[in-house]
Amino acid sequence: MIGFALSWTVLVWILVVTSVTCVLILLAIVVLRSARRLRTRRHERERARVRPAVLGVLAAEDEEDELVEAVDQLRRLPDAQWPAAERYVLQTLSEVRGSSRDALVGVLVDRGTLAAALRTSRGRGAIARARAAEVLGLLQRPEARRRLVSLASDPSRDVRVVAVRALGTLEDPALTETLLAALAPGADVPPSVVGTALLRTRGADPAALRDALSSPHAPVRATAAAVAGHLLVTELAEPISALLDHDPSEAVRSAAGKALARLGRDGDTDDQEVYG
Repeated sequence: MIGFALSWTVLVWILVVTSVTCVLILLAIVVLRSARRLRTRRHERERARVRPAVLGVLAAEDEEDELVEAVDQLRRLPDAQWPAAERYVLQTLSEVRGSSRDALVGVLVDRGTLAAALRTSRGRGAIARARAAEVLGLLQRPEARRRLVSLASDPSRDVRVVAVRALGTLEDPALTETLLAALAPGADVPPSVVGTALLRTRGADPAALRDALSSPHAPVRATAAAVAGHLLVTELAEPISALLDHDPSEAVRSAAGKALARLGRDGDTDDQEVYG
């Protein structure tokens, strides 16, 4: 009887502890969701307050005097409102071109966004470095470019991936070799990410692609062949043909065959993921 009573007591305590744990978990979920909703609403209110200043810059693109005035208004936003304005401007940059974009980037630089991103990109946290790399890609300044090249070989794979994508947005053929280097063993950047970044240059360096076709690493050879095909780099048809005939990697031969099919006819070169 004593053993039975002890077993029953233990069972009751287990049930009590389990019930309390479940209740605490549910409460934590409710609190987190409520906090998230409150944060979202706060951000929406903050964004509504700064939206006119940002839209003023976008609307004044064709009027120099109006643009100068709108930029000055955005630049002089109070410090309390600037974080919301900064988030809004960064979200807008990828969709804006021309003088409005240049003006918005100038405001971000003046308000310290570039300096903060450069500083954060050297921090300990990989997530923070990845976010900084994304911001640097949006800003597209020379110092941002140099830092992104370094981040493409960051110890964290996630940071490397973001940095490669960001480098692609710079549309600079001179970065071809740097982007292809991200495919080296140990880098672990997906070939599709590197290929897409190379396509965005719309003029990858033919010499760098030619060197990559003889790389000892199959993903490098395959990606170089695919990119050459998509960009219609006809001068590389011969080495790509050699890959099709002799390369030991099935993936490389497949990429070479598809590339030769494109090189044999005209085609569009719309951005798309390649190889992988």
